[in-house]
Amino acid sequence: MDLDELGRQLRDTQWGWAALATALAPVQIWARARRWVYLFPPRSNPAGLVPAIWIGYMA
Repeated sequence: MDLDELGRQLRDTQWGWAALATALAPVQIWARARRWVYLFPPRSNPAGLVPAIWIGYMA
C-alpha cells in the first residue's frame, strides 16, 4: 500500500459528498430490499430481506 497516495486521496476527498453517501446508504439498501417484496407472491411477507442485502454487499 502506497501511504503517500493514500494521503493524497484522503486530502482530495470531498467529505461533504462522502458524508451524504454514508448517510443515505441505509435508505438505498432498504429501498433495494423493499423492491424484492414485489417479486414474491402477495401476502407472503418474506422476512430478512434487509439483512440479506447487507450480507450480499459484504461478500
